[in-house]
Amino acid sequence: MTEKFARLDLPSFAEAALKSTLADADTILINDSADGGNPKRVQSSKFFAAFGDDLVYGSDEGEDSTTEDAYSDPDTRKLRVTRDVVSGQTYLLWWYTEIKGNAQNTNLEMRVQIDDGETACQPAHDGDLWNPCSGVYKYTATADESVNLDLDWRVTSGGASIAYIRRARLMMWRLT
Repeated sequence: MTEKFARLDLPSFAEAALKSTLADADTILINDSADGGNPKRVQSSKFFAAFGDDLVYGSDEGEDSTTEDAYSDPDTRKLRVTRDVVSGQTYLLWWYTEIKGNAQNTNLEMRVQIDDGETACQPAHDGDLWNPCSGVYKYTATADESVNLDLDWRVTSGGASIAYIRRARLMMWRLT
């Protein structure tokens, strides 16, 4: 029997985690540059057992900028993922993006928000170097409805400051 492989290179894991990439693989090879690029083997059945195979994914890899100092849809929304949820079911939200300002004293922030209400994360950053922002959040639906998951960004220092964002990725897995 020939074993089929899917290769994932971190941190681009999210892009490769699409069902079409992994569904036909018996084994997933994950390259971890912190360990000399030594591939790790993970059985795909264990991968999907952990997360389920019901996922919604979106990405916007391009670079955008804003001078907005208040969150205002759609001007400060980088990415939106929409899915139908079922009351009482649990979902795992995952995000990744990179943000920076136009100068060392630029203050900015990004946020991940559910239906323009519940905020999963809202870290602040400053400076003119790219800052990676990622995380996970467990969300339990309270009604059968369509839910929007947004990744937004803005400037918080005002003046002539500019906030930049790139490589935005959102995933939402149904766990139960």
